[in-house]
Amino acid sequence: MITVIVADDEAHARKRLCALLGRYPEITIAGEVSDGDSLLDCLTAGNVDVAFLDINMPGASVFSTLSSLPDPPLIVFQTAYADYAQDAFEVEAVDYLMKPVGRERLDKCVSKIKKALSHRNPERISYPERISVKYGSIMKVIEVNGIFAVRSEEGFSFIYTQEGRFISDRSLHFFEGMLPGTRFYRISRTAIVNTDYVKVLHPMFKGSYSLELKNGLTMNVSRRRMKRLKELLQFL
Repeated sequence: MITVIVADDEAHARKRLCALLGRYPEITIAGEVSDGDSLLDCLTAGNVDVAFLDINMPGASVFSTLSSLPDPPLIVFQTAYADYAQDAFEVEAVDYLMKPVGRERLDKCVSKIKKALSHRNPERISYPERISVKYGSIMKVIEVNGIFAVRSEEGFSFIYTQEGRFISDRSLHFFEGMLPGTRFYRISRTAIVNTDYVKVLHPMFKGSYSLELKNGLTMNVSRRRMKRLKELLQFL
């Protein structure tokens, strides 16, 4: 589980963000605070993986609080102001969210959080063995190992398995954060593939490639993502 604290002096903003974060089963909200002094107390006590912070709150300065901590959690700023982006960069914030935060933007943020935590401690993040999606009037359970690819098309995500194609209203960023990065890799803006099912890489023009999976599905690979894909495939 990923333990989160939400700090904002606006109660409605805290409530909204907590409701959005509640969509992620891997996230536990450890607490909410409304001022810098309470934030310092919570962070000093430890046991927080990620802090979602508003910048302008009463009490101790957020930036002073972070600089005083020997081992600060991952930081995500959410604010109505774009003026503090440079300050956020200097404290190595994972993300900088502009209010109001949308679902797809938060999906992308959670994906960044999981990647950052996995880099700190590869054993820290656990991934589900199965997921469920709507299939007509029923919920279909899909084994993660059986997913060939996830592709974004016309605002939806399509999950490809041996049994066929299933639709989800979750964003591609959501699946990127949920699927284990040791096997699943985002090859372009619109597709994630399971590298266990890659069959052929076809060279195209100007150093680009198309990829063919074992189920016959083909898709293009972004040139800037090709190097990492070759590493995952142990390309010699």
